[in-house]
Amino acid sequence: MNAFSRIKSSQAYAEFESNIRLQWMLVAIIIILAASFAKYLADGLNAERNEVKQQINLLARLQNAATLPLDEVKLTETNQNLQIALKNIPTVSSSSTAEAKALTDIEKMVGSLIKRKRINLLGSEQLQIGQVPFWSVRVDIAGQLNTTDFIEFLSYFDQDAKSRRIASLQYSPKTSNSLNLVVDMLYQRDRNE
Repeated sequence: MNAFSRIKSSQAYAEFESNIRLQWMLVAIIIILAASFAKYLADGLNAERNEVKQQINLLARLQNAATLPLDEVKLTETNQNLQIALKNIPTVSSSSTAEAKALTDIEKMVGSLIKRKRINLLGSEQLQIGQVPFWSVRVDIAGQLNTTDFIEFLSYFDQDAKSRRIASLQYSPKTSNSLNLVVDMLYQRDRNE
């Protein structure tokens, strides 16, 4: 007696054969599982299709850019702007020097404006932009700042300050004049090293 004839002669199979509702429920379960599997496959294909479309669009843009001639005037102007921007970023010899300089620079810039100040070094990270290595130093500043000094304080971090930016700022001028901010300072590695 093989396995199929054993199953056919079992009590469970006899109940299944006599119960029409159970048979329809099993058919519905199989249909739901088949639909779920088909949707899973379709979603995977759609994701791959979208990724391929993005790659094709990127390739078309790159091919279009490759056919356009380089404008020597714009290239020279961009290089000059880069050199000017690099001259505005202070140079240091090491990451520890960058961290010390960041703390000193912050103290010089805004130290006199903030009362009960706490300046903490959060860390530094080495960055490579093109062929130029940089250190980005993150500093946390907390204390109290008078509302009359707020504009002067922000002027140290405006668009003219190419080597420093505010990462986050919390200021409560109406209650306690409390100030808490995180500043990123950028330093270029000395090329003579």
